[in-house]
Amino acid sequence: MEGPADSEASSSGERESSLTRNVQLTYFGLRLGIVLLVFLLFVAVGLVIASEDDWLRSLSSYYYTPARAVFVGSLCAIGAALIVYRGNTDTENVLLDFAGFLAFVVAFVPTDLDEGCGYCTGMAPEAVSAAIFNNVIAAIAVGFAAVVSGLFARRLLDLEKDRQSRTARVSMWVSFVAIVLAGGYFALNTDQVEEYGHEVAAIFFFVFIILVVAVNARGLSRRRDWTIGAWLEAATNRYGLIALSMVLTFVVLFLTRDSFDHWILALEALLIAQFALFWGFQTEELGGRESR
Repeated sequence: MEGPADSEASSSGERESSLTRNVQLTYFGLRLGIVLLVFLLFVAVGLVIASEDDWLRSLSSYYYTPARAVFVGSLCAIGAALIVYRGNTDTENVLLDFAGFLAFVVAFVPTDLDEGCGYCTGMAPEAVSAAIFNNVIAAIAVGFAAVVSGLFARRLLDLEKDRQSRTARVSMWVSFVAIVLAGGYFALNTDQVEEYGHEVAAIFFFVFIILVVAVNARGLSRRRDWTIGAWLEAATNRYGLIALSMVLTFVVLFLTRDSFDHWILALEALLIAQFALFWGFQTEELGGRESR
């Protein structure tokens, strides 16, 4: 017969098992959600293209079309998901956090109106400036609060006894300094951020997600030395091939940009699709585990 202690232990084990399943399902849902948000953006833009029979120069240009709500909403949701998601390694986590924050900047600081777009809805310059100032300040404020919370999270969660890598410790303070400098720069150079902020944020967003893939290529490699053989092994596994494909995509489209009016649109779509492919492979590889 089971005694009270056995019954209590059994109940506790069931609760822990249930919590583990819920955490795994939440993890899978978060990863799947990012892919579905990308699909949402592509569908919304595709519907505009189909209805107007016209291609704009970039995904960001669809900010001024009926897809605006989906463009802004999906980028914000993707940004939040990338920040909330705990990376496979501390390095990956840092890169995802920076990419996530930049996704908000891309959403909040629109690109210029695509000239020649007859169905695009422009905005008064004063309205654009006011929206950028309001939303970027809000993003910086929340980013500052998130970084400060992260600095004290280990103490709040009683995780001080767990070892924290040097990368994690340094990245938190780098993030703190970066968000403070970003706020100061925006306050002093608002006009420059309005003019160049979207392009700069978009470029670095893609740089960070390519680095995420590259870091995983290195992590998947069985060799940890710095020899040519180790780099070749990393470059030829499935993550390494995706990272190389992303870099080659940029190089080829950039070099042929004069003969292809919509090269930026193609570049953005292909890079996002390749990152989604990586995301799917990584989801299958980890299978609910926190790390490989």
